[in-house]
Amino acid sequence: MRLFIAIVPPVAARRRIDRLARPLRKLDVPVRWVEPEAYHLTLKFLGEVERDRIGEVVEAMREAISGEASLGLAPGRLAAVPALERPRVLWIEIEPDPALTRIQAKLEGALAARGFPQEERPFRPHLTLGRLRRSGPRGDLAALPEVASALDFSEVTFPVDSVVLMASEREPEGARYRVVSRLTLSPAAR
Repeated sequence: MRLFIAIVPPVAARRRIDRLARPLRKLDVPVRWVEPEAYHLTLKFLGEVERDRIGEVVEAMREAISGEASLGLAPGRLAAVPALERPRVLWIEIEPDPALTRIQAKLEGALAARGFPQEERPFRPHLTLGRLRRSGPRGDLAALPEVASALDFSEVTFPVDSVVLMASEREPEGARYRVVSRLTLSPAAR
């Protein structure tokens, strides 16, 4: 199974982000847009994992969130890899949060202790909005930085109360995700 561990924003937050991102969809750029139901923040991509190892992954997740309280996250600006002027992937950066960074680092360590390879790139929390198609006309990419600078996602803060193990199933119209396991964070201290 092709697996990853993620945070999934609540439905209302995903819908709000989608509404705010509509000006991007109106641009003449060859992007395969991610549907709001699939918005997620990847904590760890695992790739192909044998079914009999799912228990190890869930145990690593349990270890990583042990003692961690629910938290709130705030989207930041629109960004792209490698840059807005020549994008391959469009995403919304998530403002750095010490608790999120700690959970991700604990998850990375718990999985490495179980033989899963460690990620070499630094953790950059984000929500992917779309990926540019590799072939065909490039459209009006020159307008992208200007439209991006006018977008403000900061009002869409959202609570995080769980971490989810997801399976990614490839289909002709794009990846489809399904929840394999969901672990709940401790309630936040009042």
